[in-house]
Amino acid sequence: VFIKNLNAVTICPGPNIANFSQVVSLQTMTDHIYGRKNIVSNASRPNMFIAELNLYIDFFKEQLQENTTPENLSKAQKYNASFFQNLRKGINYYRNLPGIAASSNIAFLDALNTADLELDSLNYQNNIHVETATA
Repeated sequence: VFIKNLNAVTICPGPNIANFSQVVSLQTMTDHIYGRKNIVSNASRPNMFIAELNLYIDFFKEQLQENTTPENLSKAQKYNASFFQNLRKGINYYRNLPGIAASSNIAFLDALNTADLELDSLNYQNNIHVETATA
């Protein structure tokens, strides 16, 4: 639906808009936010923490692919090791989060395991020296 020349206030929805497929009133959106109504069209959308984790992993992949000059190599290795360890700590933190709904807990833990495996693969492919990040 293309709406033109509206005199109403518009709201920038952000990336979660992909999980919705209809135009709704503010009242309906408020009902959705407070759990009185479900207007999500993508029932298999990831948990918000998993979505955030995946964004960070994708960013890390981009950082690993960037060319580094020899004079910046040591600095890049320290940055990569630190970023890698922070991702690991984040995954461990997410594993211990209370309040993950029982119905989505298995999917949540599976997604964390997948993220762990992806980090292991990145570590193997890029020879990230993790021990340098603890200094």
